[in-house]
Amino acid sequence: MTDNRIVPIVFLGVGNIGGTLLQQIVESGDTIAGRTGLQLAPIALADVSGVLLDPEGLSRETLQG
Repeated sequence: MTDNRIVPIVFLGVGNIGGTLLQQIVESGDTIAGRTGLQLAPIALADVSGVLLDPEGLSRETLQG
């Protein structure tokens, strides 16, 4: 198995479009990595209520919550 290149992603808004994209990345991350060699790593979510940030990548539990 080859190493995947990590691509940090910042979401500015997690409404209908951003939330759906985030959900797709979380649910299909392994498939995306297998096909492209890229591991998409959401590191920040921001909206009017505030910001969640982890430079190492937000946990799957946080992203699904």
